[in-house]
Amino acid sequence: DSRGAMTSLFQLFTAVGVVIGAVINVPRRWPWWVPFAVPVVPAGVLAIGLLFLPESPRWLLKQNRYDEAMAVLTYLRSDTPEAIHSELEEIESAIRQE
Repeated sequence: DSRGAMTSLFQLFTAVGVVIGAVINVPRRWPWWVPFAVPVVPAGVLAIGLLFLPESPRWLLKQNRYDEAMAVLTYLRSDTPEAIHSELEEIESAIRQE
């Protein structure tokens, strides 16, 4: 699902930034901090991307914002309205059991 892919990007961007920073061949005319600054680029892309992520359906349900939770879950899943409603009921049940 797309939620898993979105959260996996965090690890991917972190690993790519670390690898690039570690293997960069720094010419003597570059300052010593260049390999440390290179991982900031993927981290910055990730930070900007976080601004566009929707709220968690579970968090929205805990805030009694059912319609917004339904909209977010519909966006994240390309499923039937009945399946989405069923999943929201499962989430609500789990919240009540906490």
